[in-house]
Amino acid sequence: IRPEVPAGEETEQFSSGRGNPLATKMSLPFASNALTFTDYTIDCKYLSPTHYGMDAWRIENAMATTTYTAYARVGKWHDMETGLTAAGGNLKTLTQVEATLTLKKALPAPTGVFPAIQSLNWQSATYLYMKDGQKVEGKLDGKAATLIDLPAGAHIGEYFLLAPMTVSGNGLLGWRAEIGKEVPAGATFKAAYVYLPREWRRELGAEGTPPWSLRLTQGTTSTLGVVNVAAKDYAVAGTLKAGGALKNLPLKVTGLNGNWPAALWTEGGIAYQAWAGLMSPKPLEGLTTSGPSFLAHIGVCDGVGYAALPNVDGKFYVGNTLTASDPALVLNYVLWTQNMAVIEVNNPTDKPITATITSAPIPGKYHVVFTATVPAGSSKHVTVEKK
Repeated sequence: IRPEVPAGEETEQFSSGRGNPLATKMSLPFASNALTFTDYTIDCKYLSPTHYGMDAWRIENAMATTTYTAYARVGKWHDMETGLTAAGGNLKTLTQVEATLTLKKALPAPTGVFPAIQSLNWQSATYLYMKDGQKVEGKLDGKAATLIDLPAGAHIGEYFLLAPMTVSGNGLLGWRAEIGKEVPAGATFKAAYVYLPREWRRELGAEGTPPWSLRLTQGTTSTLGVVNVAAKDYAVAGTLKAGGALKNLPLKVTGLNGNWPAALWTEGGIAYQAWAGLMSPKPLEGLTTSGPSFLAHIGVCDGVGYAALPNVDGKFYVGNTLTASDPALVLNYVLWTQNMAVIEVNNPTDKPITATITSAPIPGKYHVVFTATVPAGSSKHVTVEKK
């Protein structure tokens, strides 16, 4: 994001050696096979004009911002090659942004878009969206007074909007405002968008029915920018009818438990290999822990899992591969084969827990159901095998 919040001499901006230069703080809260998050917090500015810096720059010479704060979470889908060359190649994999901007003081709106979260090159930016089943498209005209309200699912430049926004003719992208009217302190604005090739619009829910389809036996689905699937009993299962140009479908799976392992299973038997990404591995001879069915393990952040589903006909399962009747337990596999499983069960609470642990119905893996009692603050390994 690159907010624009004009406030006269108090204006805080991304600048080099002038004005009130902002000091961005970056953190890395989550990494997984399919997706990695990077967080950016804007709530400080340098005490004196200096070159804008980030990463290893010191921020001891900073103070709190006075006009606004902003936060952005940037997600990178590692298995989704977009072909986009903007931003120095940083958008070559599917990139999503969720941002929040909050005013710290009341400010009059100087333009019809205030505040702005991005500034586009109006001479090259075009917009496209669907209205009543028809395409609406056009070019920006360079005039600040021209305001175009864009719905979720619209393209403006390379931004694919996941929530409604307004763009001005001179390229400010943000929220519609009444010029001269004061916007109160504490006003909060939210944005969400994906850097998406326009040829992917139909594939990812912006224009008519996608060329692929999911027939689910467990969970529900909707598509806009990514494929949103909501788990039932911690999982989504069904059959994919493949179609379109996408090699993989980006799945955002809500309703999972981060205390338990999660994975994607497909009939193709894919898995992640270090430095190689998704692939079809071969069994390692002599090792009983390796072999079909292979799983592509996924990460879970705040109850949401992220997976790349190969766009190939077949059945699939995505979600937690171990569950417990008490969600506080922390579970993991030590071993899981066709005939047995060794499972670590941890109780992080201050009271004993008795719960039933169940494995996912993965073909080729031993189905586990057992009850365990784990004392407070302790772990145990449980071995279950086919008799």
